[in-house]
Amino acid sequence: MFELSANDILIVVFLCLFWSTVVDAAEIVSVTTGLLVSDGDTAMLECHVRANPLGVDGLITWSRPGYDMSRAVVEAPSVDKSRLTIAGVERRDAGAFHCNAFNGVGDVASAVAELVVKCKHTITLCPQKRKARDFYSTKAGRVM
Repeated sequence: MFELSANDILIVVFLCLFWSTVVDAAEIVSVTTGLLVSDGDTAMLECHVRANPLGVDGLITWSRPGYDMSRAVVEAPSVDKSRLTIAGVERRDAGAFHCNAFNGVGDVASAVAELVVKCKHTITLCPQKRKARDFYSTKAGRVM
């Protein structure tokens, strides 16, 4: 018959617990979508992640091709959430920001957080159009 000592049993229990630890690739649970802010306001986009392990440096990152990310402040209110804040938003801040999550297991998870900036319309007429508009509006006796 085969006998195990108390020490052997502890080692077996430890190995069982160690090997049975479940690891899960990062998965984005929720992300801010269609955030509408007015020109000059502060925008806050959030990304919530589920993963195991969670406490990995750089678990959640934000990106946007061609955008100066130094305008944004990224903070982590908890280990599974990230918040991207842009103060004094402008027209150029509108667009798709990518929330990316990776904990070293599987592939990078990615979701899009859309920022919409409500601002005044600006219409600029070129000099040729301005002359034509003025000509026709005075001929017709009305202002267009």
